[in-house]
Amino acid sequence: LTEVCIHNGDIYCATHNPSGDNMCAGCGAAIQGTASRAIGKVWHPACLVCHRCQTPLSGKKFFRCADAGGVDQPWCEKHIRAAKRKAAQAGH
Repeated sequence: LTEVCIHNGDIYCATHNPSGDNMCAGCGAAIQGTASRAIGKVWHPACLVCHRCQTPLSGKKFFRCADAGGVDQPWCEKHIRAAKRKAAQAGH
């Protein structure tokens, strides 16, 4: 049985879904099976990692922080604390 998605009334296989609803925010590949939802995105559990150090975050406490391009990314506690310290030292 193949997973299908409906987008604007048309039927697509999960791999070619143009809506992107089942596309992993980490690797961009289609998600089939278990998925993690975080910061308004869908991830393969193995792809939900800290933006700074690549530590796996699925099932763990993490934080939302924008990258240099302004896109929200998941950050581990260690790196969010470091970013807050740096911002405080800079007077922000």
